[in-house]
Amino acid sequence: MRAGPAVALLAVAWLIACAADPSRPAEITPTERGERVVNPSAAPPAGSSGPTLTPSAAAATQSVPPVAAAGLLRLADFLDDQEGYCIDVAGFGANLMLDAPLQAHTCKPRSDDQLFSLVDGKGIRLDRHGRCLMAVEVAPDAAVGVSPCDAADAGQDFRLGNDGRIRIQSAEEQALCVGVAEGAGEPAGGRNHLRRDLMLYGCDEADRSLITWTLVEQ
Repeated sequence: MRAGPAVALLAVAWLIACAADPSRPAEITPTERGERVVNPSAAPPAGSSGPTLTPSAAAATQSVPPVAAAGLLRLADFLDDQEGYCIDVAGFGANLMLDAPLQAHTCKPRSDDQLFSLVDGKGIRLDRHGRCLMAVEVAPDAAVGVSPCDAADAGQDFRLGNDGRIRIQSAEEQALCVGVAEGAGEPAGGRNHLRRDLMLYGCDEADRSLITWTLVEQ
């Protein structure tokens, strides 16, 4: 006698039940367990050591020199400007003159043409423009400007010392420091702003009021 359709269906159901393993729990994804899926390229959270970098990744990380917080390089002595003189790029906005010599200008807090960072080890960077402080010539009275950052360029080897002097380390015959021109500031427009030329002085010859700076973080 042949089994009917109902018997066949019961047999299939019995085979499926036998194949299943009731002792094995269902798989749960990490997110369902409330665990965080670590992204190796993301920064680790505070207090965590984070994933270990491979040698190539570690080298790539070290190739970018760390910098201090951006700030104004302001002359410590305000001289004849009540708001102080800061190292400044001439021009404004779309007319910013990045290829012209720098000047000392009335400080303009949070203005990106006066925001500089101290590169760890070597150089002073114009923070928002990818350029670094550069001596047009490593000699007394030479102008100071900015050019694309290049760690191998001796003309960019500036350091802000603990004494407030911005020295260029590649000067061989005498120590040279960044300073402002003597005399009174020239009118520069805009709320009675003033300006002075910026240049290199012999560090031991210049009046300290002209060559002593401070980084005012913004």
